[in-house]
Amino acid sequence: MKAAPAPAAAPAEPPVLAVDGLAVRYGRTEVISDVTLSVRRGEALALIGESGSGKSVTVLAVTGLLARGGAISGGTVTLDGEEIGRLSERERRRRGLLGRRVGMIFQNPSRALDPVCTVGQQLNEALRLTGLADRAALRARGAEWLRHVGLPDPGEALDRYPHQLSGGQRQRAMIAIALASEPELLIADEPTTALDVTIQAQVLNLIRGMQRELNLALILVTHDFGVVAAMADRVAVMYGGQVVETASVGEIIRTPRHPYTRALLRSLPTGAPGARIAALAGSVPQAGAMPSGCHFHPRCPLAQPRCAAVAPTFTMASHGRLMRCLRAEELADDR
Repeated sequence: MKAAPAPAAAPAEPPVLAVDGLAVRYGRTEVISDVTLSVRRGEALALIGESGSGKSVTVLAVTGLLARGGAISGGTVTLDGEEIGRLSERERRRRGLLGRRVGMIFQNPSRALDPVCTVGQQLNEALRLTGLADRAALRARGAEWLRHVGLPDPGEALDRYPHQLSGGQRQRAMIAIALASEPELLIADEPTTALDVTIQAQVLNLIRGMQRELNLALILVTHDFGVVAAMADRVAVMYGGQVVETASVGEIIRTPRHPYTRALLRSLPTGAPGARIAALAGSVPQAGAMPSGCHFHPRCPLAQPRCAAVAPTFTMASHGRLMRCLRAEELADDR
């Protein structure tokens, strides 16, 4: 008697956001090149790298919030199967992309929140995107969101202006505004930068908890591996305007392969008395002055002569890891 055939594996759920070969220019200067990443519903993807590596510009390109003079010059940005990268600002607004389908938590809530509008008025803008229009219903739902993110006296907070809230309360209000429109994708760009250390963990726990509760796709921009370990499922490491390595958070932390990822992790304090930090020599190259070949080769301890001449592609190394390195196969098998 023949054994019954094994059931076919369920197809992988398509990503909420897929970025493929993204390039961004300011005038004639290319600041982002060949960025490829994706994030699925219920998944948290961390973008990590030094300041100037291209993390924030990447998410601003996704949201259509590039500063004046910036434009997507290559690649695609797909949200739920719809290409949105080349849409005009007017078309983005018409389709309700930012605010309705994509929620954004910015670095500094004091700058992102409108100082002349109350928290309730700013929440109402987001709630109206869901079709809610009745004034009493808007207020009730707004208070419910503020209660959900842990703001005390939510009814009173609705009538306050941003300057009447503490830094942690402003960030909680911004999280409520970002989530109130029930987006498919939540982007948090260094959301604890402007907060006291004592408040940072609370805000990060809140974001992760809400992301799991609402089953959102989350992109978290950070330069802190401690945040990555606590918040992310997968990690995309960025350097010189490119993604250089992508893997699960466990693989990245336990077995980093790309020389840049290894250098970042070696530079973390160990906590051991008298231990010296292995600082990464040099600095991230300026946009418009990228070295030839591999962008990291001037700082790489494993660089070979060919690294200065040949630009590596972002390819699958062994064990399913994506890397941008001419020695990817060799390093992927390095134990």
